[in-house]
Amino acid sequence: MSSIPNFQEKLAKYADVIIRIGLNVQPGQRVLIGTPTISQVGAPIYQAPLVRECVRAAYQAGAVFVDVLWDDPEVRLARFKYAPRDSFDLHNDWLAAALMEYANRADAILTISAVDPDMMKGHDPELISKVQKTALQTRRDYSDKVAKGDMNWCVVTAPVPGWSDKLFPDVEPGRREDAFWETLFALCRIDQPDPIAAWQAHVKNLLARAAYLNGKQYAALHYQAPGTDLRVGLPQGQVWQGAQMMARNGIRFTANIPTEEVFSMPHR
Repeated sequence: MSSIPNFQEKLAKYADVIIRIGLNVQPGQRVLIGTPTISQVGAPIYQAPLVRECVRAAYQAGAVFVDVLWDDPEVRLARFKYAPRDSFDLHNDWLAAALMEYANRADAILTISAVDPDMMKGHDPELISKVQKTALQTRRDYSDKVAKGDMNWCVVTAPVPGWSDKLFPDVEPGRREDAFWETLFALCRIDQPDPIAAWQAHVKNLLARAAYLNGKQYAALHYQAPGTDLRVGLPQGQVWQGAQMMARNGIRFTANIPTEEVFSMPHR
């Protein structure tokens, strides 16, 4: 249980920002929470309270059906501890098929990326690589649809054991997760009187900066600092983006919460 004052209220506001600003779930949409990454297969079971708040927020935003894929790291670890070494190229077919079902409908897709960075420490890197390569191969078509922006999607994070320890080693162990939450809430503007309005203003500001850079069409960016003298060439007709993108399903979304960037591509 967190010792942060009004923690449950702040958690609910974080979920509201994720659903309304990040995903921008529209009435009538279906939502999938817990899409896999290279190092996890769903939403971290440790953060079930956040997942439940996201489900609540999605329905309140007008979603007609919300589904959740879960990830229990202890289940994945059991495979590396006890499964035969020659079995690590095996995989299921249903997960890739399920992901394509959601992608083909252009449903809203939320990834909660939160993994203990030391979870696989001491396990055979060859087996880890084999599992990751198999996952990438079986989900390639789904990943292509996400990369092309077929649907509104968002990636967020939350504290999990191990990661909090890495980020806040100088905080007493019992307070590290709260320190993570407090930092995340501040970065995500949850401590503002109206986080949604604060995010709308932030997105507007980042889009204005991207528009300014698009108008300037600089030939290069020159970075100078002690020990740094870097020039990055930019192509003609460069396009700057930031904070919000338009999916092919016609819905604007913010792919990362939090975000502070505008971005483009360098000249080849």
